Amino acid sequence: MMTIMPIISLALVLFLLHLIVLSAQPDFGYYKCFIGRGTYPNGSPYQTNLNTLLSNFSSDTKIDYGFYSSTFGERPNIVHAQGLCRGDLSPSSCRNCLTVAKILLPRLCPNQKDAFGYFDLCTFQYSSRPLLGYLDPEFSYSFNNPQDAIDVEEYTSALHDLLQRLKSEAASGDSRRKVAVGSKPAGQFETVYGLVQCKPDMSRQNCDACLEKAISDIPLCCKNKIGGRVIKLSCNLRFEKGQFYSD
Repeated sequence: MMTIMPIISLALVLFLLHLIVLSAQPDFGYYKCFIGRGTYPNGSPYQTNLNTLLSNFSSDTKIDYGFYSSTFGERPNIVHAQGLCRGDLSPSSCRNCLTVAKILLPRLCPNQKDAFGYFDLCTFQYSSRPLLGYLDPEFSYSFNNPQDAIDVEEYTSALHDLLQRLKSEAASGDSRRKVAVGSKPAGQFETVYGLVQCKPDMSRQNCDACLEKAISDIPLCCKNKIGGRVIKLSCNLRFEKGQFYSD
């Protein structure tokens, strides 16, 4: 009995610490459980492979460009995962964001084979389907800053010109980074700032296509607004009246 009690006490302490850590995690800005893409039972080989992949995901400190892509297991229980950090994020902040994401997402989408989570600073997805270089033609999530621009016509024109320029810059990036930031005056009193980014495993053509679709979604979510975001699985964009990214 004397030897069992310390073990029980230690297990209880570890369990309580685990609960504290989980409760301290921030919520995703948005997440999606792809319910129609398959489920796995508890204790299954797929769950084992997923847990193994997640336990090591984003742990490689040699990666300093904000993109992680991993695969684990064998068919039919192979698991793929990808994480993309905002282009201005430091490597340590990137890993911290993805660490939270990989803990939180399976809790929010239990037993789902395919799930996606969005933070302001990073996105994370795992799937039974290959993700490398894949362009999802359908998924999109967007929201706006509810404040209207002072000069709607000038702001809209400046935003369009800015995003088209940034789209070309990002699409021409290499296999480590496909991201661009910049700003443009929007009339006498405002300046619009923008950031666009693709997963660096995307081809130039697919990156361009993804961002063009994201830009075309802006009138649906963010017409006349000073800020907005369009999130896709392979790319994302954000614009604001004030600078929100680090130089």
